[in-house]
Amino acid sequence: LIVNPELGIFTGEIDLSSYADSDGYPEMSQMVLYETKVYLAIQRLSRTSAQNNWPPADYSLLLEIDTITDRVLQEYKLQSTNPIFLKKTEIFGEPHIVLNTPARMGFNFATDGGIEAFHLRT
Repeated sequence: LIVNPELGIFTGEIDLSSYADSDGYPEMSQMVLYETKVYLAIQRLSRTSAQNNWPPADYSLLLEIDTITDRVLQEYKLQSTNPIFLKKTEIFGEPHIVLNTPARMGFNFATDGGIEAFHLRT
């Protein structure tokens, strides 16, 4: 949904179904606003898993959405999967988004995730 935060009303929607994995859901996680763009984490979790713990599918994404046109401008494939935390910060004086990508749910898989930094200007 597209929301006008000043008025607290819905003004439209953006179809993200094309970013879904085989279960049909993209599983959006968190978003960060930078200037006129929103960066949205797409987890792509598998709801059809036999273990029923929704493990990550083959890859996860970060979408760049223009808040003026309400369109997805770019998609970025992440190195790891399952982004659960995004934070806008500065690294060496430059704006970045830092993503925590633990890959699988729980703490038993500490070796297959990571932290990714995404430079917002380039």
